[in-house]
Amino acid sequence: QGQPVDADKTISEISALLKQSKVIGIGSSRASLESNYALKKLVGDNNFHKGVSKQEQALMDLTVSILKDGSVRALTMKETEKADAVFILGEDLTNTAPMLALAVRQAVRQQPMLDVNKLAVPEWNDAAAREIIQDKKGPVFIATIADTKLDNIATKTFRRAPQDLARLGFAVASLIDSSAPPVSNLGEDEKTLADQIAKGLLAAERPAIISGTSSQSDSVLRAAAQVGLALHKKGKNAGIFLTMPECNSLGLALMGGV
Repeated sequence: QGQPVDADKTISEISALLKQSKVIGIGSSRASLESNYALKKLVGDNNFHKGVSKQEQALMDLTVSILKDGSVRALTMKETEKADAVFILGEDLTNTAPMLALAVRQAVRQQPMLDVNKLAVPEWNDAAAREIIQDKKGPVFIATIADTKLDNIATKTFRRAPQDLARLGFAVASLIDSSAPPVSNLGEDEKTLADQIAKGLLAAERPAIISGTSSQSDSVLRAAAQVGLALHKKGKNAGIFLTMPECNSLGLALMGGV
């Protein structure tokens, strides 16, 4: 009692005990990459569990697969601010990625700023720029399960179940790129909206597709990726931003484990 403990000796003794026992390590998508890595090295690859459900792990793995595929460029937050058209599919950004929601609010200014540039007004002259822009907004299409706090800047909103959101996304992709699989049995309102979204994205120079895992639907993620791929085939400088459930979900998904 009260005696100092040698840290290296303590770690060695604990490691020896762990090697003699059946031990599992449970990681966390809220923990740092370094902490998860250290735990995985300690217990071994086959004894490391990511600490997430099978469904969440599948969605995380799919997100990583889409980003690693590289067919559609992954956007940074700064690039999202500069997008001149945005299509949000299945994600309530204010709740899942508030800084990204702010970037979308910045993005709606991009197309109206073209009018400012045409009049040779410098962008730093905020008062003059706001006078020219007035209430004009760039195209933002939001398709989600429920209302969001970004709806007030949206060109159009769409509220349906995840499978319907995915169908809308695939329909938009097929309208942009005729080689994409067509979607049948769409309602008239869905056809009209899909056509409007497709035209809005094609008219832009830097369209952004935003989706994520919160709808718990792999079809929604695949639909978002398909829209991005269709735009890429049309020569657009399009990009995709995919949100994940926790602060280090992406790092955990890249680490492997069971």
